[in-house]
Amino acid sequence: MKIESTSFTDADYDAIVEGYLERERRELVARLRALPDQVDALVPQLESGGTDDAEWNGIETLAHMAVGVQFFGWAIHEVSEGKDVGPQIAEAIKLRDPAMMDSLQQPPDVLAKQFRDGIHRLAAFLETVPFDDLRSAVQLASRQLSAEDFVRISTVHHFEEHVEQMRAALA
Repeated sequence: MKIESTSFTDADYDAIVEGYLERERRELVARLRALPDQVDALVPQLESGGTDDAEWNGIETLAHMAVGVQFFGWAIHEVSEGKDVGPQIAEAIKLRDPAMMDSLQQPPDVLAKQFRDGIHRLAAFLETVPFDDLRSAVQLASRQLSAEDFVRISTVHHFEEHVEQMRAALA
């Protein structure tokens, strides 16, 4: 076995970590880009309009996603630029449900296109922004969250969970 770790420099370590970070970025972007096709497959089964039920139905979930991708795209962009938008994010979150109600006036295919377009814009940004910019963070409630955290948690994991929620609502 070749022993190389004894000669590692800071530059070697930085190069290794950079490779892992870029791999992580590619994987997150790929998962993000897969979401619109998953949503499109469900659209023919969705009925327009909201309900008074406690749980969101498929169209309500899609409306939330169509609004959410625009919001989180903005938040990720602003945080990655080092702007302290934590208070604005907290206030905007309170507007989620009213924005969803407006979106429910749109048919499912229009909401799916809004979601797809938002994902496309966000993925294109994520592919070009310097990774170190995604490490910029803001205070939100009791947490310090980076732009990368918003990508991973608020878009990828969050929207994957909502696709599952839509599937369950349609089952």
